[in-house]
Amino acid sequence: MRRDSTYISAIALQEKSPAGEPHYSADDAQPRQKVSNNKSIKTSRSSSGFFFATCTPWANIVIDGDTVDITPLAAPLELSPGRHQVEFVNPNYKSHNANIETLAGITDTLNIILEPAYGYLMVRVSPWAQVFIDGEYKEDTPLTKPFILTSGLHILKVINPTFGTLSDSIYVELDKMLEKHYTLGNSN
Repeated sequence: MRRDSTYISAIALQEKSPAGEPHYSADDAQPRQKVSNNKSIKTSRSSSGFFFATCTPWANIVIDGDTVDITPLAAPLELSPGRHQVEFVNPNYKSHNANIETLAGITDTLNIILEPAYGYLMVRVSPWAQVFIDGEYKEDTPLTKPFILTSGLHILKVINPTFGTLSDSIYVELDKMLEKHYTLGNSN
């Protein structure tokens, strides 16, 4: 099992019916392994299990390889009983994976907080420039270390009062270094 995976399972306790036959009651379901903020919610008996998730920030929910919904969910998702692989995906955050096991008549709940996904940007400008990222001043070049940015699209602007302004759209990838080199010149 991967380190970032979570395994959830609920089991129903076996009881004897008035006729002496074993049956399973959703009212007696207990979690086999407790996960942070996980709880089983009892629902009416049915042949389906249910899964409800909250995720901060929003995420696409991928179950067994198929994108099925996006958070926030309006209602629990109906799943066939059994084990399922669940992934929460937001392009600016690290994906979170969980293995769940749904049982008929039980709603499993999972609360997720995604970790931001970062990449790095090193900017080199000749002769020098003020560096702005997404409209916010960061510092003047030469830089001593790269900027740490959320992965995704950003607007980079370098300004030198004598040699002008240059704007660029950049895409920072998760855990990767992006290096940008610019030469500003006098237009006279």
